[in-house]
Amino acid sequence: MQDVWMGYVWEQMLIVKRQLKTIVPLYFRLYGYSFPVCLCVVPPTEESKLRFVGYSDESLKLIIGFSVVRCIYYGIALLADGGQFG
Repeated sequence: MQDVWMGYVWEQMLIVKRQLKTIVPLYFRLYGYSFPVCLCVVPPTEESKLRFVGYSDESLKLIIGFSVVRCIYYGIALLADGGQFG
């Protein structure tokens, strides 16, 4: 029984290592591509100017860009966790 369990654990570790070799580089590559796109695509709205009084338009672009990218990567992390633990 212990041999079967160790074989199962060994197989799962191989799967995790293989996924990390493919997911982690993809994660950083997506970060490098999506952040500049979010800065260019998402302009500050009137609502964001009301919520963040005193910030310039360039600062608002950074705040909105970081928020959008954070949401994107939170979704990616949930998908990756679902593949591991789901």
